Formats: sequence, C-alpha cells, structure tokens
Amino acid sequence: MRPQFGAGLLDFVHQPNNQTTRGLIADRVRKAVTQWETRVEVDGVEVLPDPINPAEVQIQIRYRLRHSPIPRELGISLTLGSAAWA
Repeated sequence: MRPQFGAGLLDFVHQPNNQTTRGLIADRVRKAVTQWETRVEVDGVEVLPDPINPAEVQIQIRYRLRHSPIPRELGISLTLGSAAWA
C-alpha cells in the first residue's frame, strides 16, 4: 500500500554502465535505505562495474544497526543492460 516504497532501481535498466549512472544509483540507494529502513545507519554506498559482465553493477551498502556499533555490509547486483564503460 506504499507505491513509493523502494529505491526504484528498475528505472536504471537499459541505462549505460558509466560513472554518472553508478553515481545516481548510489544516491538513490542511500536515500531509500535512509528513508525506509530506520533501524540502520548507512555508512556508505558504493556502486562499481562488474569486472566480468560489463552490463552489470555491484552495489555495496555499508551500514550499522542503530543499537550496535558492529559494521555490516550488503552486496547486490543489478543488470543495466547497456555496456557503455566510462
């Protein structure tokens, strides 16, 4: 019942895998996690091109649970569908 829920990563499918797109993805993920997952503090989001598949990016989210100082990390892959490296 929350149509705005999520990060909207499907908006990036068919976008080029370049620095601009990766920066936009990182910003979108950071904002979404901050907005929707109030139990964590985001320490950083890094989006890197996949070394094997040029149409894919690796998203690394570094975070901490608010009640714990232990750093954690979550990694996900996203296929963009366009292999324009820059």
